[in-house]
Amino acid sequence: MKILIIADDQENVEPLYNLIKGYHSGDIDIHAVKTKFEYKNRFLIHLGSRMFFVNIADIAYFYVSEKIVYLVNSDGARYPVDYSLEKIQQMINPSNFFRVNRRVICSTLAIREIKTHINSRLKIILSVGNYLDEVVVSREKVTAFKEWVEG
Repeated sequence: MKILIIADDQENVEPLYNLIKGYHSGDIDIHAVKTKFEYKNRFLIHLGSRMFFVNIADIAYFYVSEKIVYLVNSDGARYPVDYSLEKIQQMINPSNFFRVNRRVICSTLAIREIKTHINSRLKIILSVGNYLDEVVVSREKVTAFKEWVEG
């Protein structure tokens, strides 16, 4: 008889595995599966004494400038956030956002155009508010980016 253990993380599997192993001498397969992970719906912005929310659907992209991470909304307004790009990447839905290089995570909704660029890279034209911004996709992420934009 084969037993399959499914849990939301490895820490929840170990005690169960040890208990079953004491009573069962056959094969035991262990799979840790995230069952209830939810991505952020909004970010809390702190500006002086004011605090307000920016909904995830209104975010065009995140970027780093001089060691500060900013969120840019669909109107083009930028706000500092209290997270690193690495942390943000874990908090947002990867089907809607992509880390195009070390400095930028962009939303599908912000991409206006994609152009070929030097050295097998791509250049993304982001349309935000009343202005355009250009971002280069790093060479090692071009294939994954193409797969992501094709859905």
